[in-house]
Amino acid sequence: MKTAIRTFEEFRDALSAYRLPRVMLTALDLNLFTVIGKKTWLLPELAREIKVSERGLSILCRNLAMVGLLHKKGMQYRNSRLAATTLNADDPAYREDRLALTARMLSWRMEHDERVLTGMHLTRNGVFERRSVR
Repeated sequence: MKTAIRTFEEFRDALSAYRLPRVMLTALDLNLFTVIGKKTWLLPELAREIKVSERGLSILCRNLAMVGLLHKKGMQYRNSRLAATTLNADDPAYREDRLALTARMLSWRMEHDERVLTGMHLTRNGVFERRSVR
């Protein structure tokens, strides 16, 4: 990791790095990798199965395919080996505890702006509370 951002391009790149974790968390929230499982899905069928908009799912799946978590052929998607196992709740290799911890930590970090604006801390149960600063 670089310690200093010196150009607008470095700033832009650092800011856009946020997109990938958000995309992956959305896929996990939708149980996308589990729903896809070992099958190959047409996008309209997958959208109906998950009960989301086809357009939104298309954007999500294209982003996941760009980083290799899904394989895309035309309008068909299937899991990569990693997604079909470690990210799939139906597979024995599923890493549920680690994924839940990572998602929780990222969620807390994404709420950083709320803490800065309000001066409040996020408690373990997700509630903001005001603490005195010494």
